[in-house]
Amino acid sequence: GNTNNLTPEDLAALKKLGVKTVIDLRYFEEVEDIPDKFSNEPGLKYENITILVKYGSFANANQMVYDYLRALGCFNPRTDQEANDKKDARKNIKKIFETIANTPEDGKILFHCSHGKDRTGILSMLILSLAGVSKEDIVKNFLECYNKDGKSKVQTFTKAAVEKFIDFLTECYGDVEKFLKDKCGVSDETIKKVKKRIISS
Repeated sequence: GNTNNLTPEDLAALKKLGVKTVIDLRYFEEVEDIPDKFSNEPGLKYENITILVKYGSFANANQMVYDYLRALGCFNPRTDQEANDKKDARKNIKKIFETIANTPEDGKILFHCSHGKDRTGILSMLILSLAGVSKEDIVKNFLECYNKDGKSKVQTFTKAAVEKFIDFLTECYGDVEKFLKDKCGVSDETIKKVKKRIISS
């Protein structure tokens, strides 16, 4: 979620826990308005890489799922702008996974957006899927985080809507690993390193 209220003591505690890399998923203009507390913190690698381009009004759960998928470049672009956004979204996903892979093995990774819901939730779903976590547990995790404070843009975000998102990726690409490799250009070596980080032996 939002890191703006972190105190110097909070930052020190996170560093003591071993956080070495911070991935800020917010849009560039959000970061300009409110710089991340981690951006100039000594001993930390800070990256601002958004995972979603801006689509839709988030009017309802089904529309939100559609907008998520379009933001990840899962549909044929309707305009030149959408074509460019599709390239940017997949390029950013590749960079995020490379950043995770290249973090020192003894270093923890913290990723966040503004509320810890949409962008953080999507990245969490991709990572958990890559780790082989069941769809049921991924959906449960997403909904618990998304609705935790009662301030969601879509109060009625449903289990069915989240499952629809996961099912679409699976039906179109086989699985998340194939999506990352074939559509986002994430290398086999990067996938191997990320899996090593997130799957206990």
